[in-house]
Amino acid sequence: LSLLSIFAGLMFFYRPTVYQDFRSVLLVALLMATTIAAAAVIAGSGAPFELVPMAFPALVIAMLWDGRMALNMSLVLALLLGAQTPFLSLSSHLMLAIGGAAAALSVRVVRRRAQGLILGAFVAFSYALLALALGLLRGEVGAGVFESAAWGTVNGIGSALLALGFMPLFEAFTRITTDQTLLELADLNRPLLKRLSLEASGTYAHSINVANLAEAAAHAIGANALLVRVGAYYHDVGKLAAPQYFIENQARGRNPHDQLDPGTSAALVRSHVLEGIRLAEQANLPEAVKQFIPEHHGTQKIAYFLEQARRRDESVDASEFTYQGPKPQSRETAILMLADSIESAMKVLQDPTAERIRELVDRIVAGKIAEGQLEEAPLTMRELSLIKQQFVSVLLGMYHHRIDYPTQQVPPPAPVAAAGRASP
Repeated sequence: LSLLSIFAGLMFFYRPTVYQDFRSVLLVALLMATTIAAAAVIAGSGAPFELVPMAFPALVIAMLWDGRMALNMSLVLALLLGAQTPFLSLSSHLMLAIGGAAAALSVRVVRRRAQGLILGAFVAFSYALLALALGLLRGEVGAGVFESAAWGTVNGIGSALLALGFMPLFEAFTRITTDQTLLELADLNRPLLKRLSLEASGTYAHSINVANLAEAAAHAIGANALLVRVGAYYHDVGKLAAPQYFIENQARGRNPHDQLDPGTSAALVRSHVLEGIRLAEQANLPEAVKQFIPEHHGTQKIAYFLEQARRRDESVDASEFTYQGPKPQSRETAILMLADSIESAMKVLQDPTAERIRELVDRIVAGKIAEGQLEEAPLTMRELSLIKQQFVSVLLGMYHHRIDYPTQQVPPPAPVAAAGRASP
C-alpha cells in the first residue's frame, strides 16, 4: 500500500493531469492489476519469471504520457512483485526492473508505429544483455543463460506487439493522442495534405507558415508543440471544397466574390469549417486535431463581408456573418487562432520592419482579447507575452529585408570584325 501511495504521489507531482480524467486513472490501475495478475499466473504455473510482461504496461504508459511516468510505475511494480516469494532472487528483481525501464526508455527512439519492432528489439536486447551479465556474475555461461535470454527476447517482442496492437484502443479510451500518431499525421505526403498542396496551394503555403509560427510559440510556453503543428496543417482543409473563394488561392484581379452578394460570400467562407470537420472525420483524424478546425475561428465575425452588407442594409443579421465557434478551449488552439490571424495580416503589411511587425502582433493579440476570443483558453498574460515575442522573432526571420546589392556594370562586348574584311 505504501508503494502504491508513493507512485500515486509521484504521478500527482509529475503528471497531475492524469487525475483530471477518471479514464486515465482507470487505465493505469488496470495495467498495473493486469501485470500483477499475469505475474501470479506465471509464478503459479512454474513458467520462467522472464515472461512477466513488465514491458507491456511501461510501453503503454510511455506512449500515452511519458517515459518518466512509465519508469516510476515500472519500479513500483518491480518492488511489489519482488517482495513476493516466487520473485525473491536478485535475478528476478533485476529482470523485473530492467524490463520495465528498458521499455520506458525505448519509446524515445521510435517515432513511427511502423517502427514497433525496434521497441521489442530494444527490450529483448536489454533482457539478453542482463541474462548474460547475471550468468557471468554467477560463473554460469551455458544453456541456462541462453534460455533466460531467449525467454526475455520473447517477452520483449511480445510486449511491444501487444502494446502497439492495443494502442488505438487505449487512445480512444483515454482520448489521448500519442506523439507517434501525431508524427504520422505530420507526414506531408498523407492524402489529405497532398491534396491540399495540389488543389489549394495558397492555403497549403499559409498552413505551413502558420505551423512554423504556432510551433515556436507553443515551445515558448511549454504547450504541445507537435500537436499545434499538426493542427495547423489541417486547420483549413475545408477550403478544398471551394478553394477559389479564398484570397490566398486567387489569381491577381480575379475574385469570384465580386459576382456575389455579401451574405452568399460569408456563407461560402463559413462553410469551410463544417467541410473541414467532415473531411477530418473521413480521414479519421483524432479529436485533438479536429478541434483546431472550428476553434481557430472561435466566434469571430467575417468583418469584410459584414461591413459590405451593412452598407446595403443597416439591419442585417450579424449572426449570419459570424463563425459558430466554439472559442479556443486549449492553449494550443488559442495559439493557432493568433498565428492564423497574424500570418494572414502579414501578407498585406507594407514594409515589414521590426517595429511594424511588433505593432501588428500587439494589435491582433489585443484585439482577440478585447473580443473575448481567448477567455475560455487557459492562457496567462505572461504566456501571451512569451507568445508575442516568439511570433515577432519568427516573423522577423520570415520577412527580413534583403540587402540591396549595387548593380554591377557589365562592360559592352568588343566589336566583332566584319566577315570577309581584308587584312591591312
